[in-house]
Amino acid sequence: MTKTRRYANDRILCFADVHFPYHHEGLFDFLADIKRDLKPDRILINGDLTDSYQFSSYAKDLGADSVTRELKNLRKSVGKLIKIFPDVTITSSNHDIRLWRKAKIAGIPREVLMPYAKMIGADKANWKLVPEQIWTVDATREQWTFMHHLSGSSINGAKGMDTNLVLSHTHTKQGLVRSQGIKKSYWAVDTGCLINEKTYAFNYQKLSQNKPVLGACFIEEGTPRIIPFKP
Repeated sequence: MTKTRRYANDRILCFADVHFPYHHEGLFDFLADIKRDLKPDRILINGDLTDSYQFSSYAKDLGADSVTRELKNLRKSVGKLIKIFPDVTITSSNHDIRLWRKAKIAGIPREVLMPYAKMIGADKANWKLVPEQIWTVDATREQWTFMHHLSGSSINGAKGMDTNLVLSHTHTKQGLVRSQGIKKSYWAVDTGCLINEKTYAFNYQKLSQNKPVLGACFIEEGTPRIIPFKP
């Protein structure tokens, strides 16, 4: 007898803050292993797929790559990820929109810019960029919301928005919190990141006592869990 699945598309892999091309070099093997072992139905990158270092408004490292070289390395990395995950949803984030923000300041309309997927070399893959992702699970009517950043703690955001919630953005935070309200329970996840903290793009973090936590999040049958990345 075939078991009825309580949740539609119940295996969701979510990771974030890759910051191509300043990513951890072991992430491709890490993600390929997850795909092989856990067989996710959906892949969601919860923001900051790219770093866009040269489009930042902050002072740049004098030894930083040029825009051209950075984009070349970015597209090479994206190409590797496409081979692992040809179908991906990406939520919008502060780093991924750096180019658009800089163009806006310069008075350049968004309509004349290269589409995001083409800029990163993913225009021939089934990748899409969305402001945020909300999935309502058919069998249970639960809502799961994925967004890059929200002020305050993830669990307070979940209760305030009346949804289970996955956040990213904070490289030094990874974990799962559950909270029982008066009428229902909520869970919230902070995904961690997949960066290479030794690159100049993260010089600002070197004096911090809190260091990046590497890993991803996996949701199966409505239950989230953290998958630590231990290179």
